[in-house]
Amino acid sequence: MKLIHWKIIAGLLAVILALACILWYQGFRQPTPNPDAPDFADTIRENQRRADQYADTVKKHHPDYENKLEGYRKSAIPDSVDPDGRERDQLGARIESAAKADSIRKRTPR
Repeated sequence: MKLIHWKIIAGLLAVILALACILWYQGFRQPTPNPDAPDFADTIRENQRRADQYADTVKKHHPDYENKLEGYRKSAIPDSVDPDGRERDQLGARIESAAKADSIRKRTPR
């Protein structure tokens, strides 16, 4: 019985040795890097330039967005309603219970 174990171990070592020889022969070659690819620093500078450009665009349009958002908030939510109040919690609870009931109906066999 011990002879079988040694044969298995010797076989595995032979396979490992063969794979090591193949890798050594190939020289653990890595693909040649692209010489035309941008440098890492160039990529950072390009991303910084784009960020500055987008920041200028945001600064230009930000007041319009703020005014429209304020108008939307006033029209959508009356002053008498607390957006984080009890009505919102009840609505969330109703939506959640309806979703659970719907999912239970879909899972039950007919």
